[in-house]
Amino acid sequence: MPDWAVSGDVLLRGIFQSPLLDVDLETGLRFRNYAAYCTTIGKLAGLRGRKILPGHRQFVASVDRPVLFYLDRLLSRAAALKPHRHGGSVAGIVRQLFGDSLRNAFHVYLKASETVFLLDFLDDPGRLRSVLRQIGLFEAVADRYRQATASR
Repeated sequence: MPDWAVSGDVLLRGIFQSPLLDVDLETGLRFRNYAAYCTTIGKLAGLRGRKILPGHRQFVASVDRPVLFYLDRLLSRAAALKPHRHGGSVAGIVRQLFGDSLRNAFHVYLKASETVFLLDFLDDPGRLRSVLRQIGLFEAVADRYRQATASR
């Protein structure tokens, strides 16, 4: 059916996906989730107007809604992380942000993965801005984007 799209877990309603810290099996180097996410956002815009069937939940009403939800979380978390970004290792940053509240090793891994993703964003915020301008969503998040990326 040409007006339907199965998105898998890329578009989830009301869920902030944790970008896992992965290794590219071809190169042995770290997979760049942030760069892949920016590319994916551009591709998702091509699904506008289709009925979206995600991997979880019954449906997604529009492409823009979950993308904007995700961007809101990404930008607010990046703004909170920014003061700690030069605090040493990823493990050190996670300890600064969460203290001893994370006891489960998997939760630590999730937060470390998210931290790496956010650090990649803070190192290259223009990549996201560019794709959002291309698909017409930048103005919807411009204030949050500026808060997350402004120098202090």
